[in-house]
Amino acid sequence: MKISPTYLLIAMFMMINVAAYAQAKKPSLMVVPSDIYCNKNGFMTVIDDQGRKIKVPDYQRLFLEDRNMRAIISAINNFMNDQGFPLIDMEATLKNLDIEDAEESVMYDKSGEELTESLLDKIKRRAKADIILDVDFAFTQTGPIKTMTFNLKGIDAYTNRQIAGVEGAGKPSANANIEIMLREDNYTRMTEFSATLNDYFEKLFKEGREVSIVIRLSKGASIDFDTEYGDEEFSEILDNWFNKNTFREAGNQNGRYSIGDMSDVRMPVIAKIPVYDAKGKAIDAREFAQQLRKFLKTAPYHLDATVRTRGLGQAHVIIGANKG
Repeated sequence: MKISPTYLLIAMFMMINVAAYAQAKKPSLMVVPSDIYCNKNGFMTVIDDQGRKIKVPDYQRLFLEDRNMRAIISAINNFMNDQGFPLIDMEATLKNLDIEDAEESVMYDKSGEELTESLLDKIKRRAKADIILDVDFAFTQTGPIKTMTFNLKGIDAYTNRQIAGVEGAGKPSANANIEIMLREDNYTRMTEFSATLNDYFEKLFKEGREVSIVIRLSKGASIDFDTEYGDEEFSEILDNWFNKNTFREAGNQNGRYSIGDMSDVRMPVIAKIPVYDAKGKAIDAREFAQQLRKFLKTAPYHLDATVRTRGLGQAHVIIGANKG
């Protein structure tokens, strides 16, 4: 197929714009105490999760009582700020987090399965940080000499995948200032760490950001995935919608997504979406799922749907009764 020179110029212009915007933008970061740190230092609480007793981090008590962790977070924030990264403060986000009604956090599918959202999921959704910096550290001391073991992970806030890491034991020191110890032992490695975060973010602009979208049929749904509209089954219509609305590279006519194993009531999709919309606003799984919800309301489907989220990267579109 012959490609016109005009099309090539448009494609090149789009690629240049994306590359320039990616270089100008840095990912927003939020430092979070690791579960390991919270557990070994006694900052955990027990909750009832559908009859199971599970331990979860007690961030509020940690920020009230743990000066060392607050000092470490402050030091990391200072370093990343010097590198030009926008920072989101977890403690401030936690203080401003409204108590959500239970029905906003839990939904059921046809089999009665629940979708629950953890406190950290809620914090991520409220903060909208691109990358979570998961931090753990410990001191060993012999007389006045301290050695700090430090572990910092960069984690994609949407997929929970690790992007980069800094770890290792520092040099023995008599210095009691945590920020100085961190600077002496780890700042050289953290420069490489921050560069890796930038490279990853630029890659998202070129390949799209990954989110998980799950379409569910509720008990009230009067359709199934085999219901036909004209010559197409409902599952094919959804497939075509994702093909048209997911991220696509210049010159590629197909969107980037994959449909997982389906059941009678569930269709899981891993989709790549743009990092920002045309107005420069970050797009998360909720915004993308809302586009699908609005599509389902149109003719000839006239379907009611509700969007439920878990953090930034996962959204469930729950389809109810057909309005006809």
